[in-house]
Amino acid sequence: MLRGFIDESHDGDNPPKVFELSCIVTSDAGCLFFDMEWRALLESKNEELRRQGREEISRFHAADFNNYQGDFKGWTPDEQKDFSRRMVRVFERNPVHIHGWNMPLQLLVQEFPETKPNPIGFAYITLLTHMMEQIGDTTLSIYKQDAISLHHDRCDYDAALQEQFLGLVAEDSTFKYRNRFASLTSESWQDCLLLQPADLIAYENFKESMRAHTNRDRRGSLAAIIDLDAVSGRSRGFTQQGIREMKSIVDGLGEDAKAILFAAARIK
Repeated sequence: MLRGFIDESHDGDNPPKVFELSCIVTSDAGCLFFDMEWRALLESKNEELRRQGREEISRFHAADFNNYQGDFKGWTPDEQKDFSRRMVRVFERNPVHIHGWNMPLQLLVQEFPETKPNPIGFAYITLLTHMMEQIGDTTLSIYKQDAISLHHDRCDYDAALQEQFLGLVAEDSTFKYRNRFASLTSESWQDCLLLQPADLIAYENFKESMRAHTNRDRRGSLAAIIDLDAVSGRSRGFTQQGIREMKSIVDGLGEDAKAILFAAARIK
């Protein structure tokens, strides 16, 4: 059995410029060793913080870490860089496959006005579908005898994601990997530690896709991870042409099929 851990990241605009859904995939055994090393990483840092009389880390949260907020308030840039290097070493010792898709939601609303009531809901179900296809085309094509269970960070769209997943694996005869996906489960970061490194990857992929809006160089933290021999895969994104093609397909659906799609995306 393989296991995939999914998290999202996006900017604070309404609607967001970019919405990213990412997943890290490893084996059952890989989960065990990754979990052990990530726990050891946090505990080692917390020992340092306790000796200094400083606030400990309750969990790793990439946005807070990047912006020196929450548990990371008061950290120095050198301290942040050192912890980043230590996180990269955990990935180096624990091979994973990275999958992800992102969508520019302001552009989505512009090109596909029907999604304006809830572009995030539409992005969740659309990107989950594309990511499952990506996992099937790549990771599952390598591990031909394995099935995969997916675990995503709890969110407001738990029910929508579950409905979309079941629609693909139980009802969509055109989805060729339907027999390879065992389950999709909503988890909390307290109970599922690997959602924390998944949060890191989602945030880094989001920052990478935001480069189209900021014209900044690629972040060293992302380059350090995706350049590892132990890591394969990266995120893909919808272009304006891709959104237009998707809209054309949806426009060609019957009214009942459209109603089902928009209901799944929580668009009224």
